[in-house]
Amino acid sequence: MAPNKSAKNGTANKNHNNNNNNNNYQKNGENGKENLKKKQTQKQIKVKKPKTRDSDCCSINFIKYVLIIVDIVFFMSGTAVIALSVWTLLYKHQYVALLTSSSYQFCTYALLLAGIGAILSSIIGCCGVKRENRAIILIYIILLILVFLFELSAGTVAYIYERNVSDELNMTLSDTVKNNYAIDERVTKAVDLMQQNFKCCGAVRFEEYNESLWIKSTRDDLLVDRDGRVVPDSCCVTVTQLCGRSLHPSNIPYTGCIYKFTDFLREQLIILGSVGLGICVTKLFGIILGCSLYIKLKKLYEHNINQTPAHLMTRDRVSFIYGIDESDDERLPDPPSSINYRNSYMPDFSESNVNRPDSIYDRRN
Repeated sequence: MAPNKSAKNGTANKNHNNNNNNNNYQKNGENGKENLKKKQTQKQIKVKKPKTRDSDCCSINFIKYVLIIVDIVFFMSGTAVIALSVWTLLYKHQYVALLTSSSYQFCTYALLLAGIGAILSSIIGCCGVKRENRAIILIYIILLILVFLFELSAGTVAYIYERNVSDELNMTLSDTVKNNYAIDERVTKAVDLMQQNFKCCGAVRFEEYNESLWIKSTRDDLLVDRDGRVVPDSCCVTVTQLCGRSLHPSNIPYTGCIYKFTDFLREQLIILGSVGLGICVTKLFGIILGCSLYIKLKKLYEHNINQTPAHLMTRDRVSFIYGIDESDDERLPDPPSSINYRNSYMPDFSESNVNRPDSIYDRRN
């Protein structure tokens, strides 16, 4: 009997151990499922929050405020550039006829266009920021790029021409005075104005007029009559009628105009180049901010479209199809609770549906 009892006890112990192991496996399985659920909930919690206007390091509202300030600066700088360009055209362009290159004119007109473009872009930028219209912001960015290119080109050309204007005048100014004075009206006015303003005579020296066509020519259609003059009256220290007959040092200066005229042009080109290159840098900030705002508005729009509940979009479609105003919510159907709401609420445009409903409620009833 003793061996049978011991055998029964052994089998009972084995069954008990197996039951314990099964219980442990079940507990471990349940714990594993709980852990999986916890991980899934943690993943759900870690899902990105919906984007808002103030999300990310530079929010949409922050960029809008900064861009408005930048547009105000653009408006003021554009006004200053236009004023400088108009002043140059009115008071400093009388000598353009003495220049063989059009670089000086290009710099002035390029800055004038850049100033006008800066004012237009600032106004368009403020409208785009206020309405948050991506199309207007895109136009604003394109205008800023054009203004940037105009200012950059004007500043670069002015800087290059400032270094070469001295050589150009040394080669051409003397021939211009000799061959065109009293023959070309624009050149004649420019030479007289240059000699009066800079208190000089001739390009390099006053003796150049002895070799000029004005002295040697026998034409009757000269713009300035000789009447015994050896130099134009504009060379005189005190301009009077026929004062150019005397070559006395007290009457005319013996120095030529090329040195003072060169210094004058270089100063003007430095001003134009500094304005062009200096202001074009500010346009980069506007371009960067405009692109940032455009991208953020696009991402926000796409995110809102993707996150919009389907029944709201269905309501919008129904309102569009039946011509119902968005503000008239009473006429729109309530959001459906069933899954097959699209098939039940969307209008049927098939050819078999001859009797179409006159209103949404006809379909619902």
